[in-house]
Amino acid sequence: MDSTQFHRVITAFADHSGDLRLDRDRIRVQVLDELIEASFRERDGEVFVTENGAELRANSWIRDRVARMPFLADRIQANIPREESFVPPPGTFLDRFDDPPSVSPEALPDARRGIEEILARPASDRSTVLYLTSDSGEGKTTLINHLAHEQARRFQARESSFLLVPIRLAGRSLLSFDQIVIAELVSRLRVPFYYYDAFMELVKMRVLVPAFDGFEERVVESSIGETAYALGDLLHSLDSSGSVLLSASRAFFEYRNLETQAKLFDAIGDRNVGFAQIRLEPWNRTHFVEHARKRSVADPERVYDRLRQHFDEDHPSLTRALLVRRLLDVSESGDLEDLLRRLGSASSDYFHEFVNALVSREAQEWTEPSEPEGARRPLLSVAEHHSLLAQIAMKMWRTKNDTLSMKYLDTVTREFVEVNGKPRQVIGRIRDRIPDHALLARAVGRVRSLHFDHEDFRHLYLGDAFADLLRSSERPTEIGIILGSGPLARVASDGAANALVRRDTDVRAALDRLHEVARHSLVTYAQENLGAIASRLLELGDEAVTGRVFSLWFPSDALKGREFGSVVFKGCRFQGTSLAGTVMANCTFVECRFERLEMTPGFDAGGALLKGCRVDCVVSAGDSDGVFDPEEIAGDLEDAGFRIERMEAAEAHGLASVAPDARLAERALRCFVRGTRISEEFLRRWLGSDAPAFFERVLPKLVEGGVLRAVEGDGSGPRRRFGLAVRMSGIVPAVPTTAGSLDEFLAAIRRDRRTARG
Repeated sequence: MDSTQFHRVITAFADHSGDLRLDRDRIRVQVLDELIEASFRERDGEVFVTENGAELRANSWIRDRVARMPFLADRIQANIPREESFVPPPGTFLDRFDDPPSVSPEALPDARRGIEEILARPASDRSTVLYLTSDSGEGKTTLINHLAHEQARRFQARESSFLLVPIRLAGRSLLSFDQIVIAELVSRLRVPFYYYDAFMELVKMRVLVPAFDGFEERVVESSIGETAYALGDLLHSLDSSGSVLLSASRAFFEYRNLETQAKLFDAIGDRNVGFAQIRLEPWNRTHFVEHARKRSVADPERVYDRLRQHFDEDHPSLTRALLVRRLLDVSESGDLEDLLRRLGSASSDYFHEFVNALVSREAQEWTEPSEPEGARRPLLSVAEHHSLLAQIAMKMWRTKNDTLSMKYLDTVTREFVEVNGKPRQVIGRIRDRIPDHALLARAVGRVRSLHFDHEDFRHLYLGDAFADLLRSSERPTEIGIILGSGPLARVASDGAANALVRRDTDVRAALDRLHEVARHSLVTYAQENLGAIASRLLELGDEAVTGRVFSLWFPSDALKGREFGSVVFKGCRFQGTSLAGTVMANCTFVECRFERLEMTPGFDAGGALLKGCRVDCVVSAGDSDGVFDPEEIAGDLEDAGFRIERMEAAEAHGLASVAPDARLAERALRCFVRGTRISEEFLRRWLGSDAPAFFERVLPKLVEGGVLRAVEGDGSGPRRRFGLAVRMSGIVPAVPTTAGSLDEFLAAIRRDRRTARG
């Protein structure tokens, strides 16, 4: 650490700018009302600090004395929950783009070790972003908490140089990183002496690694995209240093929508950032048995075999860590057979039945005295338990937080008692039992606050709450306002549809209600949430009554894994969606717009008819880029099994056949979603057999045209690196309007650049 950095870091920790005095060789600073005085000197470009006769390197002195990181390590161990029966999950590993320049993921038996290895790597001129991805319930949060504990222990033992700090984002759709970081430090970890600027300086020093847990996919690819901008600003402020761990369902570079990626990379600017990914894989028998053995379950192999009689080996109840833990909870209580009977008849709504079994057990424990003397009766029925939890989830939605204080919970309890006609004296009894509910957990570090034990429980009950809202007499405008507060996770939107059907709501009537609310909703999130609920309802309805849906907006991946039959979509708009596992038997799409369709093996078009539709882009399986030419799109769609009647003509988009060099330029530019500076070696691997043509014909024009730039000081030959010389958002409009030649592609980018300057 040189003197300039030393001054900057100390200034970030000072209570006020006037509380810092930095003379030629003396420092006097007030941090959290404590006056710190020391001397310092610079030797060979590095600052050393002497306090009370002891000399330390400036990095160590700031870390231990000013930032009090040993105390932070204690707080992490005291306030971050840790699972004693933790089982290291398997995963796949996609490394940063040049260490080595990997293009395809590699198997990783222990994801925990892979994360530790990446975050411990030295990198003085680049920020590192590690995405931790998986499907919901496969253990991302548990793994982050485990790693935080391990790093705190190793830091205290001088075995590690950094701490991992979990920062929860779940339930916070409108992100302000500075407020969230400080709230977590103060409220959750009980560490009151960090300002946001000071926290970021420690990240730059690589002694802190923030682990942001809970990027919800719907927020990332929404038309608003505030998550991408917020993350980009964060990485820009790191100034090509430090590391960040991001827990999400997908990495940003996995999104096929270049516009989504552009929001992030334009905010990063000219900073040097590299991206890696570890994806958690589902558990198998070995993980199940190891976890059960750590919990001292008797004969865990027999328990697994018993469950295999009811479930396939890839069923979520055996492969998702969340459900495995809960299954073993039930097994230990002796209620396993009852749960298996419930789940055996609930293939389409097994998660609700799973939770229903847990709530049924809870209802049996919530009792109060009754007549005759000595007998006890349930305080709440199972249905009333579900209703109470749904109201709690709705309160969290409206307060935009995943944690509620007892003050809010008291309000929810009183409203619940009044709505359900319960005697007022039960308010206190319910309030006393809520903190110990099986699906709720006490918020560590917050006085008298609760959250759902897992985000999927919150999403499930939020879906229940919206089902009740849609069935109510509330005006469509009011429902739209509430729905428009943020994006619903798929568990929530599917849960709303499932709850409507479970409560004997006619699917046709439910769809009509969605149409009614949509007509009165102007907020984007409300429109997309209604489309998400509709996409699940269409699966649940009888073909004879499902009929048509009109003018609905469907969010990203709304068609993924869906099975429709004889549905007519008219005037609907679909964000980019994968068609993995999708079946569209005899469906018709009339005058609909698809932003992007991702063809995957196993998709069954079922003879679906596209009539007067517009499809902006088609991505075939295994391709890194898409097809934008309408004639090529029509051909790919027909090859996939669609019937096409009157697609919009090429003239409507100004498109013609895309020249090979223009397509090659587009493919090369898309690789910059893996890092802001790309080596020549990685480009060659990315482009494969097309690399010689790119470097001979295309690269010189991209550099000459001001689209790419060689990064100074980053080597030569295979180690030579390139960066974008234009905004990525400037490439977005050029891609679908590329026509005929590479020169026209470059001209489209130049037009955007002139427009931006104007």
